[in-house]
Amino acid sequence: MDETYVKVRGEWMYLYRAVDKAGETVDIFLSRHRDVNAAKAFLHKAMKGRRGTGQGNAGRVRGLPSGGS
Repeated sequence: MDETYVKVRGEWMYLYRAVDKAGETVDIFLSRHRDVNAAKAFLHKAMKGRRGTGQGNAGRVRGLPSGGS
């Protein structure tokens, strides 16, 4: 998992990214605030989802309201 600070729609946010052994993105999580507990929960959920289906959730972005890009 890595963490960085990015600008999304003019607002600075923390981007957490779970990656597999090959370096492929498994899932991403955006947050307005740095939150260690939320990051740990995200990583646990990303790892759990990866084991169950063999696929990640990289197409979805949690932390942003739905309906726009």
